[in-house]
Amino acid sequence: ERVVVGVRRGDWDGWDVESGLLWSRSHTRTTTTGAVRDSVIPGEVLDASGRASPTFRFGDPAANDPALMARLYPQLVDLGRTSTASIDARGTREGLLLPGGPARLALGTELRRERYESTPDPLTAAGEISAFFLSSGSDSRTVAAAYAELALPIAPTLEASLAARWDRYSDFGSATNPKVALRWQPVRSLLLRGSAGRGFRAPSLPELYTTQTT
Repeated sequence: ERVVVGVRRGDWDGWDVESGLLWSRSHTRTTTTGAVRDSVIPGEVLDASGRASPTFRFGDPAANDPALMARLYPQLVDLGRTSTASIDARGTREGLLLPGGPARLALGTELRRERYESTPDPLTAAGEISAFFLSSGSDSRTVAAAYAELALPIAPTLEASLAARWDRYSDFGSATNPKVALRWQPVRSLLLRGSAGRGFRAPSLPELYTTQTT
């Protein structure tokens, strides 16, 4: 589910301003079959001495009691939920007139709230399935960001841009990343671009808080 609401106002004291609200959420349901439930093996698949039970047929699952097979290979259902709510605002305006045209400035900011919740199947959470080990978990975080970009048309065929972005995650830390770029189009049929910058990717909430599995 996703809902977006935005508003835009042009020529506000020379600025073209835009803002938006976003809310989204997703629910996932993962069904797994074929994993063995450990507690069913002793006494029903193996006897007290650890030998194959005479009542259990290996290699021919259809020959076994369907109820026993359902207990041995249960259907596991894991649930996951995520949600995001954010508000952002950005504005652009023209500035100093350069040989290639007016310089353009863009400013923006964003505030975002992220939530995550994971609920494994009760059998998995209880450690009944040795092939998996998952525990329930939930967490949330707040993300704030701000950015600025300045486009400089140095000449009719050459444009430079300078940009910087700052991000702060309540559970990860903050980072500032600059970027510089050039755009050169000497003739209509030839366009060259070059840029240098620094970036980062913060780990997602599932990457941070989902139980590790082997």
